[in-house]
Amino acid sequence: MKKRIVALMLALLSLFALVSCGKGDLPEGAELPEGMQYAGGAPYGFYLYVPEEWTLSSIDGVVSAFVSTLDLSSVSMTRLEKPTGVDIDGYFKATMKDMPFENYTLLKDGVERTFGTANNKTVVNGKSYEYTYSYKPYKSEEAQQYRVLQIFVEYEGRLYAFTYTALDEKKSEDKTYFATYIDKVDKIIGSVQFVSPAKINEAAKDYEKDGDGYLNVASKRLSGFDFYMHPDWECTLSGGIVEAVSPDGKASLNITESKDNGVSPTEYFAKRKSDLERYTGEDITVIHQDKKSTFGDADTAWSYEYTYTYRGKTYHTYQVLIVDEIIPAFYYKGYVFTFTATEDSYPTHIESVNKMIAKVDF
Repeated sequence: MKKRIVALMLALLSLFALVSCGKGDLPEGAELPEGMQYAGGAPYGFYLYVPEEWTLSSIDGVVSAFVSTLDLSSVSMTRLEKPTGVDIDGYFKATMKDMPFENYTLLKDGVERTFGTANNKTVVNGKSYEYTYSYKPYKSEEAQQYRVLQIFVEYEGRLYAFTYTALDEKKSEDKTYFATYIDKVDKIIGSVQFVSPAKINEAAKDYEKDGDGYLNVASKRLSGFDFYMHPDWECTLSGGIVEAVSPDGKASLNITESKDNGVSPTEYFAKRKSDLERYTGEDITVIHQDKKSTFGDADTAWSYEYTYTYRGKTYHTYQVLIVDEIIPAFYYKGYVFTFTATEDSYPTHIESVNKMIAKVDF
């Protein structure tokens, strides 16, 4: 059984705030609610819409968005591996046994509620849970209280989880962060459309190829750069964020425009390191940092290499912070590239990754 729920919450709290992806093209048949933007989900059988002022942040099959870099109240939706021999309630309870937080308290247990529509008319039902927990940042004595609304929905044999997470602490005199956005979250929930999953791999044959047979899976118009992927890899996201996965599934890479351009590379990496340590609960091992590097035809780049262990498995990451001048000495854009693999597979894939890096054209 995949423990996606806990991992998802951790990722939203620690990693997703670093990057954001741009608005995707509206799928055919999608009906955009007023004041909202399409967040994604077509490959997985749903359309998720969120307030147009929120920041999109989706990766690894999890479609998500958060309020802002100053307020990480967030929603997400993902398709889960459907468990065998257990119902939704049993699945939720089994997953929560792995909850790594303090003072976990279940407030609402398996409440039936409507969740979105199918074919623009049929109301879909789900089962919701609501709970609070304390989250103590790594090497910090002060814990924060969070509140979570989680809804499980089954449609045409597919299982989905929707999660709303916010601080259960005062944002204003009379409302917590959680209460502040609950009306908007209710609108998000009611606006979800269930559809047949879009086929995401058929277009691969139409990708433009370079002289080495690498596939142009991202363009300057949509992503801000041309990215040529190794033909054996699979492109899983393309647009504001580009993601590709290795043939053996043990490695992945992504590149996206950075939204934290007001900080130095050293400060940015310090934040990344702190977030990963909170995420894993362990120190990460830095191999090198702040190293001036080459990344495609970008003007400036700094690379970072480190390893970390999570749930008994060691991962190896090569990350590059990139600055490319649009108008010299006046206007520039920052990007973040991240390649992560299991420690044993890192040497197998790094050569292909370096070739892909050399082909990036801003």
